[in-house]
Amino acid sequence: MRQRGVVVSRQNGLARVRMVRCAGCKGEADCPFALDLKGEKAQPIEIDAANPMGAAAGSIVQVESDPDAVLTGVLIVYLLPLVLMLVGMGIARLLAMARGWGEVAPVLAGGGLGLLLWFGVIKVHDKRFQEDYRIVAIEGECVDEP
Repeated sequence: MRQRGVVVSRQNGLARVRMVRCAGCKGEADCPFALDLKGEKAQPIEIDAANPMGAAAGSIVQVESDPDAVLTGVLIVYLLPLVLMLVGMGIARLLAMARGWGEVAPVLAGGGLGLLLWFGVIKVHDKRFQEDYRIVAIEGECVDEP
């Protein structure tokens, strides 16, 4: 996935890039919600990106992230909690039926335990789920940036 941004600073082969995440246009220049270099249209975020092209501060750049990492992140954030919650609810329902308990409270507790397990997975693997960015093109210089 490519996005546009402005290099704020660089150090040790990395560049700090200010950009606006725009899911609809991906930062294309003709989009009314694209990156406004003065930061007036949206609250930008800053990321660290590998800088193999040697982009200087003030450069307008295209930043790319690994599509596999993005897809993995989407699956972990959206699909995994649903699966763990449903599995927890199913196990709790089977256990409740075998023991003769009521159905509602154990099923809710099982779903909650599934979500707690998801939080544990996120906590343990936090660093592994971070996106890696790299600068792939320099579009030009921004004269308005300080």
